[in-house]
Amino acid sequence: MAQIEEEMEKKGSDHDHQHHHKQHYKLWVDDAWAKEGHTMKFKVHLNKEADHDVKVYYQTHSGTAKGGKDYYAEKDYVTIEKGDDYAYIYIDTKDDHKKEHKEYFYVKIDEKDPYVKVTDYVGKGWIHDNDGHKHHEKYEHNDEVWM
Repeated sequence: MAQIEEEMEKKGSDHDHQHHHKQHYKLWVDDAWAKEGHTMKFKVHLNKEADHDVKVYYQTHSGTAKGGKDYYAEKDYVTIEKGDDYAYIYIDTKDDHKKEHKEYFYVKIDEKDPYVKVTDYVGKGWIHDNDGHKHHEKYEHNDEVWM
């Protein structure tokens, strides 16, 4: 019996030893944009490659764009896989066939891995209207230009 307890204690201390040697990370989410009716892609970053799978929980929140009307509201998670330092959150936007100004909503990081410090919890998603614009109109966002 003493030998079993000794082996269990050793396994427990090995587990604690392994548990405490996981790296610590900083995490942030970028802003994003998409044309109405397309998929928006928010990039979630770690400051270095993960030494374990990191689940990143998120939820969408309305701004001038409303969940269910302008985009598909979500509450979900993405995994930054071991060996990677980023993953993408994909949010589909709706084409409402109405001429309107740019609208936005948010993706907010809700929960995190205990080894991750979130430095930017919120990504702002801009929906660019695709109804009634002339082809020569220019849009700019984060150093990207499209017509």
